[in-house]
Amino acid sequence: MIRILLASMLPLALGSGALAESEAFYAGLFCYGMDRQVATSEGTIADCVSDTHAIEVDFTPKWAEAIGQSLHYAEQLQRRAGVILVCTNPGLCFAHTNRVRRIVEYNELNITIWMCATDNESLGECVRFNPDQTDTGTPPSS
Repeated sequence: MIRILLASMLPLALGSGALAESEAFYAGLFCYGMDRQVATSEGTIADCVSDTHAIEVDFTPKWAEAIGQSLHYAEQLQRRAGVILVCTNPGLCFAHTNRVRRIVEYNELNITIWMCATDNESLGECVRFNPDQTDTGTPPSS
């Protein structure tokens, strides 16, 4: 009985925004208009693919995994690598963003990175970073 009561109070204690949506939810939101769940010849699955990008969607603490996966998808699907990182903890997002930018620049990786807040409603609202700085800040073409 006490467990049920405590469990029912947990959402109230955490606040309405504390319980994050799933990665699949954000992939659906930020990959709107792109092909979703695209299989490669090696059996791996890119979260979304546009005419120009093969994209992995993940939460910011998994930035390193997302970079590796996007590079693999890009090679397999002959697109530019893309990573959409979803920020659920604003305190850590700044550190994650700086780390990702440093690594991409230092290694001269051809990856487009979008940093998205949980309240962004489309990819166009996210902060976009390209190491070559040639993009205009608009989402990739689908």
